[in-house]
Amino acid sequence: RASVTVGGLGTAPRRARDVEQAIVGQVPAGTLFRDACESCRKLEAIDDVHAPASYRQHLAAVLSRRALEKAYVRLRDAHGQPH
Repeated sequence: RASVTVGGLGTAPRRARDVEQAIVGQVPAGTLFRDACESCRKLEAIDDVHAPASYRQHLAAVLSRRALEKAYVRLRDAHGQPH
């Protein structure tokens, strides 16, 4: 089971269901998280004085990938699995 939510794209956080579907049931290896999080670049985002939509989408992809990688390391370490 996976739940991925991103904020900063618009007025409210939103679920990244494409990311969730891409990682459920998969072995976390290689480029799984990077490839899955690329779909965040397609989420609707706003342009405003703080950042253009394309930058918000880029950050959503990068930060989602980092969060998933960090969560996986924590899970792996908690279960004593080798690196």
